[in-house]
Amino acid sequence: MIGRIKDGRPANKLVFGYRAQFDDAGSRSIVIDEPAAAVVTRIFNLYLEGHGTPYIAAALNADDIPAPMGGTWQPVNVRSILDNVRRYAGLTAVNRRSRTN
Repeated sequence: MIGRIKDGRPANKLVFGYRAQFDDAGSRSIVIDEPAAAVVTRIFNLYLEGHGTPYIAAALNADDIPAPMGGTWQPVNVRSILDNVRRYAGLTAVNRRSRTN
């Protein structure tokens, strides 16, 4: 994991709102998925306005916005995005959770 970070690659799976893009030579780069990034921004804005995850999920479903894996939004989907706030801010955490707990 540390080696991937030192090489400028993500430490683990990309968060919703980013995607991998390959050029003709097969080189991979990370780019912003603009439609998904707009959803992420909306989620954080609604949360900062004081709305909870059930409200945010219902608002996204009311606007027919598909969840990251398709289907409908659930509060747990919204929570997983909110829990990744450090990654959206550009910070990398290595071994954030201990396996001995």
